[in-house]
Amino acid sequence: MSYSLFFNRDEALGLFDETILLCKQAGFSPNITSQPRHMQTLVTEVAADLGVAIAPFCVSKLYSEGCQFIVLDNVSTQIPLQIQYKQNNNSATVDAFVNIALNAKADIQHSMAI
Repeated sequence: MSYSLFFNRDEALGLFDETILLCKQAGFSPNITSQPRHMQTLVTEVAADLGVAIAPFCVSKLYSEGCQFIVLDNVSTQIPLQIQYKQNNNSATVDAFVNIALNAKADIQHSMAI
């Protein structure tokens, strides 16, 4: 089972809702296990291998030793998004999630244009 980490909805309603919408448009519903109130906590949880996160690009500027950041380019959204996961990942589930998300980039872009 894959665990998803999302920034707290109460702190960023638009960010949270738009990210959920992007996931649904890509054909999946995230299993949200944590919603930290601080972006640094989100990155720390990813580094601790507690799950993967989709967050604004600016999060990659935070201290994030052990995290891998992948820009989700060609996604028409108000907030540039990226996938974050532990750099030394040994999880088949995380690998599968990253592959699905990257393979869905064109579909996500198309659905955002509609």
